[in-house]
Amino acid sequence: MVRFSFTLLLVLNSSFLFSQIGLINDPDGYTNLRKEETTKSEILYQIKENEVFFFLEEFSDSESNWIQVYIPSINLYGYIHRSRLMSLEELPETDDDVSLTFEITNADSVDYGNYGDAYGLEIPLSMSFAISNMTLNWKGTSIPQEVSTFAGLYNMYFTKGTFTDNLKTYKNNDTYFIFQKCGDGAGYYEVVWVITDGKIIQRLAGTIY
Repeated sequence: MVRFSFTLLLVLNSSFLFSQIGLINDPDGYTNLRKEETTKSEILYQIKENEVFFFLEEFSDSESNWIQVYIPSINLYGYIHRSRLMSLEELPETDDDVSLTFEITNADSVDYGNYGDAYGLEIPLSMSFAISNMTLNWKGTSIPQEVSTFAGLYNMYFTKGTFTDNLKTYKNNDTYFIFQKCGDGAGYYEVVWVITDGKIIQRLAGTIY
C-alpha cells in the first residue's frame, strides 16, 4: 500500500491550477515576493536565482505589471513584477552531458513510504508504472539518487524498462533544469529537477488541468 504524508525539504510538490514554470531574471540574484501588486506591499519571501516556481498563465497574458506566483516549498502565493519573471522555456536548451536515467517497473511493486504527494495516478495503481531507481548522469559520472528525488512520480513511462528520453534540458549559467511533461490523457503533470555541481538541489512537480 503506497502512503503519502511526508513533506521533503528539497522535493517540492503541489497540486494546483498554475500551469507555467518560471524563475527570476534579476541582476540582484533575488526577487521580492509581495503580498499585493505594488512595491509598497509586504515582502513575503525572497525568490533566489535559479529557484523554480509556478505562475498563472492568464497573468502572463494580461496587461498587469505584476504576476501571481506560487512557491510550493512554503505553500505561499504572492506577486512579483513582470520584469523579473522568466519562463523556464525561455532558457536555451543544451546538449551538455547532463541527463537523468530512470528504471521503471510496475507501480504496485514499489513502496515509496511517506514521501508527499502522488502524481500521475489517474489510472489504477495496478495498471500504473513507477520509478524504482534514478541516476543523474553528470559529465561522465553516474550518480545514484535518493528515493526523495523521484518518489510519487507515476506513469512517466507506460512500460517497464530503462529510459533517458522524453526529457528537455535547459541551462542558465552553470545550473541545469531537466524537464518532463507526463500523463496518460486523463491528466497531466510537469516535473523539473534543478541541478548544480552534480547535485539535484530542487524538484518541482505540479498537476496540469
